[in-house]
Amino acid sequence: MSRLRAVPSVLLACLAATLWLSACDDLAEPTVLTIGTRTFTARSLRDIHGAIDASQRPPLATPAERLRFVDRVVERTLLAEHASALIGRGELDAQPVLERLRDDALIRRLRVLEGAGVALDTTTVALAYERMRTLYHVQGLLFPNEREASEVVSRLGDGAALRDLPEFLGDASLDTWVSWSPMPDPIADLVEDAEPGQVIGPVPSRNWWRVLQVVDRRPADLEPYETLRPRILRGLRLRAESEGIGAVLDRLLPESDLIVHEDAIQRLAEHTRRAILAPGATENDAGWALPQFESEDDFLIAEWKGGSLRKNEYTELINSLPRGQRPRSSGLAAAIRAVVTDHVERRLLVREAKRRGLESDRWVKRQLRTQEADRMVQWAVADLEQAGEQSVATDSLIAALRESQPNLFYREPRARVLRFDLPTRAAADHELAAIRAAGGGLPRLEQLLLSETPAVGGYHLMDLTRGSVNVPGVEEAVFDEPVGSVSGPYELVGSWAVIACIDREPARLMTDDDLRESLGRQPGGGNVVDEWIQARIAEVGVTVDEAALGDLRPGG
Repeated sequence: MSRLRAVPSVLLACLAATLWLSACDDLAEPTVLTIGTRTFTARSLRDIHGAIDASQRPPLATPAERLRFVDRVVERTLLAEHASALIGRGELDAQPVLERLRDDALIRRLRVLEGAGVALDTTTVALAYERMRTLYHVQGLLFPNEREASEVVSRLGDGAALRDLPEFLGDASLDTWVSWSPMPDPIADLVEDAEPGQVIGPVPSRNWWRVLQVVDRRPADLEPYETLRPRILRGLRLRAESEGIGAVLDRLLPESDLIVHEDAIQRLAEHTRRAILAPGATENDAGWALPQFESEDDFLIAEWKGGSLRKNEYTELINSLPRGQRPRSSGLAAAIRAVVTDHVERRLLVREAKRRGLESDRWVKRQLRTQEADRMVQWAVADLEQAGEQSVATDSLIAALRESQPNLFYREPRARVLRFDLPTRAAADHELAAIRAAGGGLPRLEQLLLSETPAVGGYHLMDLTRGSVNVPGVEEAVFDEPVGSVSGPYELVGSWAVIACIDREPARLMTDDDLRESLGRQPGGGNVVDEWIQARIAEVGVTVDEAALGDLRPGG
């Protein structure tokens, strides 16, 4: 048998297709492969092979290639059975993930169908290439409401420059070069054909209002047309899909009678802010930016025809996201509102896809089999590898280490810092002054979280140790200056940083818990998954009619 991960991702699609097709074999055809009680004919194996994405589909021209393919079918089938057993015993809660995969497939198919009506001929692609020939220098600001945005537009009406306004170096400024793109780009779309000095706006932008001004324009340095043509085609197709699904939402949202309860958004923002600013918290903590509620009170956040979103469902949704994708940005309430809106839009699109009968669509079924196969393999492998781990941090080992090397196990000093990342030196200088005016890093972060608009940059709340920073001057500022000090700006790759030292922890002797965490768990000997597969093959029995595998070759 071939090793399980020798060819990454090549046959993830085999898994679900294998389970589905094994029950559909034409019993009149001879059996080529038997796995326990499951049987496969040459036709069902060809169907499994055909269900694999063309970019990952393995060749079947030679006997060795066909045998490797069958090996993979065996491995994926056994792993699927293991994952199914975990789910059946209640050891794995797969339902939320599988439901999201089904929703993703339905929405993706709906997008494709909505964009399919746009003709992309040679003339369309050539015109798109011509539209890409101009670069625009654009500056802009975001505002929480149309009134404030309109006031700035009126001030610019006298020929003033946006960059000269006091608001420009504030928290929501934009300063960039763009050109029209085949792919959707709201900034580039708005400024196309604008002349230097021209003001665009106020323009609604999700939860904010945008004002833009074109500073300059110049010819773009493009690659040759034939080089860019495939990329332009892909972009135009994505644009057609995006505009098509946008039109669907423009129809569905007004019909839904959506109500988002602002008091609930503010409650979520308050508890999320507490989680972000909690004593000792860093963004690497599992519960960071996850709103915590002392009571079990489950309040209503949003409601629409045929659906609603409550607090408990929202917290489950946020908890399922990677920490970097949780609402955490400045303008926190607006970020939470956007998550709620995204959730509602997904529910409406899924309902529309089901109304159109897309659950029975062949592409959707194939996509689901592929995606579910991927997840089931990952779950099975993770479970087997975890079961094969062995703890090396035993009490007897810790005691022996302390006795033999009593002064060795010290935890090095560390500092908790707040790093503000800015796109330009001017913006970094402005942020440095704002942090000092606020009284420090955390008070400034709280200001940003409470604001109604997003900041121009981002931030990271993290632990640093001596020697872990390679930017000159940062280590001295963090570890040698008083706690609470603010330093910078520091030039990074493509950005500037301002760093605030929040608190420090001196070097100390590791506790037993520290040692257990440091030593952790180590993989068991050998390749646990491959060994399990070999044992499972011996247990259930696998037979292959190698002579009949010739029917799998192209044209066979």
